[in-house]
Amino acid sequence: FFFFLGGAFRFLMLLLLLPAFSAAAGVLEMYPRQAGPPPSARAQALQAALSAAIGNRSGIFDITGADYDFNAMDLEIRNAANLHVRVAPGTELHFYIGFGVQVFSSDNITISGLTIDYTPPCFAQGVVTAANLPSLEIEADFPDPHFPQPDASINPSFAAAVVKIISWQQNHTMQSAQKLHQMANSTKIGPTTYRLTAKQQFEPGSVTVGQHVTVSPRVGFTYLLTNCSNVRTLDLTIYGGGNMAVVETGGVGGNYYNNVRVVRRNATTSSPMHLLANNADGFHSNANERGPTLTRSEISFTGDDFVNVHNRMMVEFSVDSRTRKSALLIDTDNNNLCRTLPGDLLSFYHINSLAFLGNATVQELTRVTDPAILHATLQAYTILNTKYSAHILHPFDNAVYNVTFTDPVPPAVAPLMLFQVDRITNRNAVISDNYLHDGYSRVALMKSIGSIAKNNVFMRAAGLHVVSEQPWLEGDLGLRDVQVLNNTFVSCGSLPIEVAAYTQNITVLGNKITPGPQPPGL
Repeated sequence: FFFFLGGAFRFLMLLLLLPAFSAAAGVLEMYPRQAGPPPSARAQALQAALSAAIGNRSGIFDITGADYDFNAMDLEIRNAANLHVRVAPGTELHFYIGFGVQVFSSDNITISGLTIDYTPPCFAQGVVTAANLPSLEIEADFPDPHFPQPDASINPSFAAAVVKIISWQQNHTMQSAQKLHQMANSTKIGPTTYRLTAKQQFEPGSVTVGQHVTVSPRVGFTYLLTNCSNVRTLDLTIYGGGNMAVVETGGVGGNYYNNVRVVRRNATTSSPMHLLANNADGFHSNANERGPTLTRSEISFTGDDFVNVHNRMMVEFSVDSRTRKSALLIDTDNNNLCRTLPGDLLSFYHINSLAFLGNATVQELTRVTDPAILHATLQAYTILNTKYSAHILHPFDNAVYNVTFTDPVPPAVAPLMLFQVDRITNRNAVISDNYLHDGYSRVALMKSIGSIAKNNVFMRAAGLHVVSEQPWLEGDLGLRDVQVLNNTFVSCGSLPIEVAAYTQNITVLGNKITPGPQPPGL
């Protein structure tokens, strides 16, 4: 009967049914963090006071005074409701790479005036000293002690699975049309000089001697909302981060963000200018029931997309051939089926064409623990990329569920098709009145049903895309009813707006496009 309940009561039921913070555990495991310096006594006292205020159901909690050095400890807001956390002007929270502010299982709260920065910065910044191209190697000097050295032996974060090398123009903007270069390793060849070996070849002209270069690992998150609803984030400033700046995932959603600034520290001064504002996405929303509203915000100089709003595609492994009323399903992010309820509708789509195949209603579901079944489902990733040539890039969890249905699964659903829970589609996201500029990748990925991008200014990045990205298992299946209205695109390349052919009812009106150089692109 859960699907007939009202929103507030239903949110409480989801808190009881959801395994404790499984979504947060999943995303953090993708970008593991390293031990770092301990928090200050003031930071520990602030956390204790905040936790007590939440327990006492206080209505307001103020953060004031000098900066707080959390270092390798998160500031956590857990199980809060009807709370306003207010940060005084001039007060900042400082973290070590991979750590930040985490909000868990909270409803109807406001967080205002928060400023986050990192000590040291989350990336190495230096100057190219040798580039004999084409080659997998360049050499660079990193003399400024304000920044870390790109050396995994002394800074373990640089051993992360993804470490990007980004080259910069003399005016401190990202070099146009550069391709993705992930670092394989670095070798120290001088007091502050390193040979950087990439996984992809540097082509002639892509990097030149004297050019600035940054090396940025993907570790942890800066501002993370997990299993939350109706959280209002106001006047948030982020000066750095080891991965995505703002992330929300695995909740009822409907969260609101106003005047979020992901910007470079010391952007108007010469020393030490931070070239990167953040190591990956600026704003990343995934697998909520309702999409976010992001408005009147500035996101710039990020190491990946500015905005990505999507759901996670999941994989149907097999259907009972006798009755077709049960199936083994793989939750590729371990974030959706753990929240699925009796009565939820699952919709199935073709792995390659994304064509609709039919749907079925959940009767019950249980998590599979049988080692033999889990061993078999581990092969799904390989089979998809060989038998179906699916080109899946996103490694997925092996969270397997046995699901029974009230009605048979449609006969068109063959093994290893895609599916989604129709209730959990991050629908109706609103991206409006923002200034998003100077990026390494794309200005916005509108991958959720009923989303709208309006009245934004997009500059010097790689365009807005209304797509569902099957290689990354990102985006709503059956993507439709998206609006792109009255935006301004400046120097966003030859394809400032892309609408995939398989989408339906997409409205693109009133946008102003000013051509410019080919932007960065992945």
